[in-house]
Amino acid sequence: MAFWRRPDAYLNPLVRAGMSMLSQIDPVTLQPGLNRLAADLTSGTWHTRYHHLLSQPDFDGGYRLVIADR
Repeated sequence: MAFWRRPDAYLNPLVRAGMSMLSQIDPVTLQPGLNRLAADLTSGTWHTRYHHLLSQPDFDGGYRLVIADR
């Protein structure tokens, strides 16, 4: 979720390598989605659809830390 306002970061292999979910997906499976993201960023489609995210100060991606106290 660290790059929710910077989708172009997902196109960087070093960034993806640090994300457990993306680093474990077969590159052949992942590539079509990366190609669509790159095309949407180049054409402005991403900005048209998600521009509202850019003005938000934070985003709740649903991550939760549960601590059990015995």
